[in-house]
Amino acid sequence: MVDWAIEFMEVSRGELRNFSLNINPGERVMVLGSAGGLSLELGQMVMNLKNLDGGKIRVFGRNHRTNEARTKLLLGYVGKEISFYPDLRSEQIARLYAPHYPGWNKEKWKELQTRLKINTEKPIREWKDEEKERLQLALALARNAEVMIFAGTAELAWQYRSYFSHDQTILLEGNGIEKWLKEAQRIIIFGEQGKWISGSRKELGERLRKIEISGQIPENIGQEFFLEHHGDQSSMAGITCNFKRVAEFMGKNHPEINWNAKNVDLIELSRRFTGGKKDV
Repeated sequence: MVDWAIEFMEVSRGELRNFSLNINPGERVMVLGSAGGLSLELGQMVMNLKNLDGGKIRVFGRNHRTNEARTKLLLGYVGKEISFYPDLRSEQIARLYAPHYPGWNKEKWKELQTRLKINTEKPIREWKDEEKERLQLALALARNAEVMIFAGTAELAWQYRSYFSHDQTILLEGNGIEKWLKEAQRIIIFGEQGKWISGSRKELGERLRKIEISGQIPENIGQEFFLEHHGDQSSMAGITCNFKRVAEFMGKNHPEINWNAKNVDLIELSRRFTGGKKDV
């Protein structure tokens, strides 16, 4: 039996309670929610950058905390909060990284330096944030990370999506996430008070069609929609929605859509589900 790429086993953090989800190897997973919320923290939890209140996370069958060094050999993280040694240059950083990763490919690193426009002249303290993000991506790709986590950097992932192999698992969050809707096998949506739903675009479209155009979720629909994940009826309290248009959109391929443009319907979905908060 092949291990799951990532297993969330009754994970709790803050308002999120008993979150369980299995992600297949090679699956592309899009995470949506309010800015700076659980959607961003999900990848940080996998990297052990955020502590759990309860539960476990496994990466290819290994606990992400008790086997942190080994699991991080499999993980490539591209986020906005990572710091490098500020006085070093990119080539010096690469020489520090290479001995720790058996999959490090020196020739690929050289190619990525050119293709991703890595700054080779200045120390990192003089770099712009987007240059640091590209360096993180280049380092992860050069060592053939099996799981790529983009925390707040989905736009960068989209820009360089041709560099990913089909067997790499990709977890995406942040600005530009709507561009991944067509290619994502799984969509996870986080709302207020730890509420969440998960499924393919088609599955979510079918489920959201059952919801009233506006107003509170009817009790019978709410039970089907939320209780399978949350366990008690109080988890539905205060949820309102306007999902019909979005559901219809998600259920179709729309070949005429320019996927490089911002998808207003998906952004509306995020905003409505998170109670009107600013989306990512």
